[in-house]
Amino acid sequence: SGSHRYILDYLLEEVLTNLSPDQRDFLAQTSIFARLSAPLCDATTGRRNSQSMLLSFEQANLFIQSLDDQRLWYRYHPLFADLLRNRLLSSEKSSIKELHQRASKWYESNNYPSQAITHALRAEDYPSAARLIEKAAIPALYRSEIDTLLDWFDHLPEKTISGDLNLQFLHLWAQ
Repeated sequence: SGSHRYILDYLLEEVLTNLSPDQRDFLAQTSIFARLSAPLCDATTGRRNSQSMLLSFEQANLFIQSLDDQRLWYRYHPLFADLLRNRLLSSEKSSIKELHQRASKWYESNNYPSQAITHALRAEDYPSAARLIEKAAIPALYRSEIDTLLDWFDHLPEKTISGDLNLQFLHLWAQ
């Protein structure tokens, strides 16, 4: 894991200390994503230079990998992402929910319902998560994504489900 002492020491001393504070902030803020794109990063961090950041990190072989030929989607090496998330938790814990809320809104507006739900749940924005689950539940059931749907319901507070007849019905149907 990213908490392994020797790997952490190497990444901290040899990689992160050689970056500007702006670059370190960008990396930490975008570490919440399994896959990231420039528009997603811009929307989440409030920046306008995410594409150039991602390209510069890729050119510097900074533990980032392009996932497609067009360089639209990227991912961080898992150990590097783990380190970045740990740094984010220790330094900017108060902003993590806001990052997840912004990500959820971006995913929803770009027709990625599953990711929108995941980030709404991580932001503990249960009204938004419930609304998104309600919209995504029937298509998920038709695609036999019952485990995913049940997982979403498991992360909603019981009072959120019990206060909405449609959610209760969808939850029962998934069970």
